[in-house]
Amino acid sequence: MNTEFLDEIKLTICRSVPNEFVFFFVQGSQNYNLDYDKSDIDVKAFVIPTLDDLYFSNRVSKTIATPYGQASIHDIRMLPGLLSKMNPTYIEFFFACEFVFASKDKESKIKQAMPTLFSLHDSFNKLYADKKNTFLSAILGTILKKADEAYHPTEIRKPVIEKYGYDIKSVSHAFRLKYLYDFVSENDGDVYENFLSVLRNENPSVKDELMKIKLGEIPLQKIQGPLANLSAWAQAELKLHNNAKVESETIHKIEDEIHDSVLKALKYDGRI
Repeated sequence: MNTEFLDEIKLTICRSVPNEFVFFFVQGSQNYNLDYDKSDIDVKAFVIPTLDDLYFSNRVSKTIATPYGQASIHDIRMLPGLLSKMNPTYIEFFFACEFVFASKDKESKIKQAMPTLFSLHDSFNKLYADKKNTFLSAILGTILKKADEAYHPTEIRKPVIEKYGYDIKSVSHAFRLKYLYDFVSENDGDVYENFLSVLRNENPSVKDELMKIKLGEIPLQKIQGPLANLSAWAQAELKLHNNAKVESETIHKIEDEIHDSVLKALKYDGRI
């Protein structure tokens, strides 16, 4: 990926908030092997809270436009909670094709300070084992959300829906997530590498199908029935899952590492 683009995204993020930038990861089509020359570069970014944030109990959470896509910016204290929900968008953290840190020196220090967070293979497998049912529910919920977006125009989606009759991007996500759900529902244990293969859509026929939807090559009349069936299936499947809160030692370790890192970043020594 073009490092100049990534550096420009980082600069845009740093200019948009007063907080110290920690890192961002690329999220979206590049991770799914579904990008093409017009694809946006969307990222999830994390920053250190300021002293005012701590005092006033504020947490930065905003989405900004960059020259190449969108950046969702969050207080790094939110990251354990976001991962704990097993939302597939944030679980991409463990499989991101690109990470960008404040600097090479900061990258080394951050990875040393947060070894659980950046033990990507092991931490994902442990979370997967602890919270597989939560993950399944999150994937189903996202499928339903994307299916619902298919015919509901926003300012961004309106021109696309007028052109194709449905939102091609949302529908491609809905079907992509069905393949992801099938893998998760059928597999246990050390799944990291195989999950990565499914996430990257390394099956040529699957990739071809998803790209045709994403590029608007499947007409509305051929999408409506399969999409309605997918939505009905996801609603029925979701009822089978007990989405009770499940604790995870991995999440607690990540919380502790971030807690210590934030305090160190603010040079807080525990005294008034």
